[in-house]
Order: sequence, then structure tokens, then C-alpha cells
Amino acid sequence: DQGDFDKASTLMSASDGYFAAEYAVIKGDIAVARNDAATARAAYQSALEQNVPNSAMVRVKLADLGD
Repeated sequence: DQGDFDKASTLMSASDGYFAAEYAVIKGDIAVARNDAATARAAYQSALEQNVPNSAMVRVKLADLGD
């Protein structure tokens, strides 16, 4: 349901600080669910730039998005 994605995005928009990288991954996952590859790619890149602990998984998610 699109409304659920909107609610999730709203919750994630208030994220920063210690878990910012993990929130960026979740933002990317929400974007993938919305079929918004450009936003997902940007969120995953942001997570990597913030040294997300599970960077290998984020790289796989980026690769799955293609070019």
C-alpha cells in the first residue's frame, strides 16, 4: 500500500546521528519497493559514504539496481 511507504518514508526522514547510515539503507529499501531506482541508488550510496557496517550487502543492493 502506497500509504504505508509514505508513512515509512516520513519516519525515516527524521533520522540522523548514530544510525544515519542504517536509516539510509532503509530509505533505499523503501525506494526499491516504490520502484524508484534513482532514489534507492542515492540512499544506498549515502549509506556507503557514511560507512554503513553491512557495506557488502549494500553493494549487492546497488548492483541489483543496475546502471
